Amino acid sequence: MDDPIYTDTPDERLRELGAQTKADVILCGHTHQQFVREVNHQIYINPGSVGKPIDGDPRAGYCVLNIKKGSMTINHYRIEYDLEKTLAAMRQAGLAALFTRSLELSLGFDKVQAMLEETKPEVS
Repeated sequence: MDDPIYTDTPDERLRELGAQTKADVILCGHTHQQFVREVNHQIYINPGSVGKPIDGDPRAGYCVLNIKKGSMTINHYRIEYDLEKTLAAMRQAGLAALFTRSLELSLGFDKVQAMLEETKPEVS
C-alpha cells in the first residue's frame, strides 16, 4: 500500500485499505507518528520515527512486537539522542531552516513553514 496512514485516518478508509489484504497486522511507516489502531479485527501499527517525529517529542521512536502462539504484545519506546549535535550537523551541511526547525520542534513541515512565514519581516 502506498496510502499514508495517520493517527486520524478515518476507520472507513482503514476498512477499505484492510480489504486489500488478509493480514491481521499491518505495519505502517513514513507518517512519523507512533500509534496502534484496530479496525475490523486488523491491527495497524506505526513504530514512529528515528530522526523526524512530528508529534512534538524529539526523541527517537520505535516499537517492539513480541509474537508468541496466538498472542502479541506491542511496546512503543522513545529514546533520547544528541539533538543539538544533530541540529548543528544539519546547519553545517547547509540544510534549509525548514528542515532544522522541523526536527528541533518535532513538527511537520507544513506547521513549521507556517511558523516561518509568520516570523518573516514584511517588505515594503
